[in-house]
Amino acid sequence: MKCSRTLILCFSTLLLSLPFRSHAASELRGVWMASVWNIDWPLSVSLTPVQQRAQLREQFDLLKSLKMNTVFLQIRPEGGALYKSSLEPWSYWLSGKSGKGPSDGYDPLEFAIKEAHDRGLELHAWINPFRVKTSGSGKPHPTHPFYTKAHLLLKSSESTRMLDPGIPETRAYVIKVALDIVERYSVDGLHLDDYFYPYPKKVNGEKVETFDDSQTFKKYGQGFQDVREWRRQNINTFIQSLYASVKALKPNVKVGVSPFGIWRPGSPEGVEAFLDAYDDIGVDAKKWLNEGWLDYLMPQLYWRIEGAQSFSALAKWWHEQNLKSKPLYFGIDSTRIENPNYDYEGPRDAHENIRQIELARTLSRKYKTPPGHSHWSMEALRKNRGGLNNLLKETYSP
Repeated sequence: MKCSRTLILCFSTLLLSLPFRSHAASELRGVWMASVWNIDWPLSVSLTPVQQRAQLREQFDLLKSLKMNTVFLQIRPEGGALYKSSLEPWSYWLSGKSGKGPSDGYDPLEFAIKEAHDRGLELHAWINPFRVKTSGSGKPHPTHPFYTKAHLLLKSSESTRMLDPGIPETRAYVIKVALDIVERYSVDGLHLDDYFYPYPKKVNGEKVETFDDSQTFKKYGQGFQDVREWRRQNINTFIQSLYASVKALKPNVKVGVSPFGIWRPGSPEGVEAFLDAYDDIGVDAKKWLNEGWLDYLMPQLYWRIEGAQSFSALAKWWHEQNLKSKPLYFGIDSTRIENPNYDYEGPRDAHENIRQIELARTLSRKYKTPPGHSHWSMEALRKNRGGLNNLLKETYSP
């Protein structure tokens, strides 16, 4: 059923008029901690292992003080590992050199799990499935998949390089890496972000693909007339297989994905987007949700409450698509608070992000699904952007 813009505005006004309420302990209160580009942890490649551990403890202490309960820790940002692995070398972002591990031999993931659990935090291992090279990460180690899986690389015009999801060997390899993590570590969850096929770019106002998978399609695309439909099927197969494999190994480990927050432009009516995740990057997150191939879905709704990408309209739309009433959480971009890089949206203060949390709670009550959200990223909490932490303490209080 289509919803008019007037109804969306009325719905949002009603929700915003509701008082803040604390929520039950079942609410997922999460934060993403990114290792790529040293965004969140470790904050520099020059830190000693002692400094790394102290830094992680400090950030986990902050999360505990804010009454948060879940950490999505990026442990495989681009084919390198922030954990001991026989499949892939140590990540560049840990030491500044691919293949170089901690000098004292500690295992960062093992340490992070213990420190999180000691503070009552769940730790979900966040991996980027297909990316193997980004800008600024130096020369990969000879054992890095950039070299060992060179025959699987997707042809691209960009500096970021990815494995080709259309090749069955690629999907099998990534699942093998994921299962190795789940089998050897007591993680509470396995988490994937929004990168599957590479994002397009805008050239002279036109959308342009940055990769060429024509030869892969020619070899593996039998039965498909539309290359985009074939790409979606590749990602669907990957998600379904990954979920089944993890559950067969450790049924208690949660599997979730945080996709781009808009399924397709115009869904719901009036919502705009340059990216069509369904067609451009092979993502049909609505299908994953309703086929039961995930334990939760966390769309990245990084926008204002109202606007061309309305948080309130999108959150309501996602709940309406959730036919199996699976846990449906929302990603909130707290780094945009008092951030001049996003002034084109209009200045954002921390109160709006708190209202987004309450909007999500209201919808969870209405649709009878577990409430939850995650902040992008730890940087916003570490810097207490716009006094966000003070407001979180209030809204997270019992």
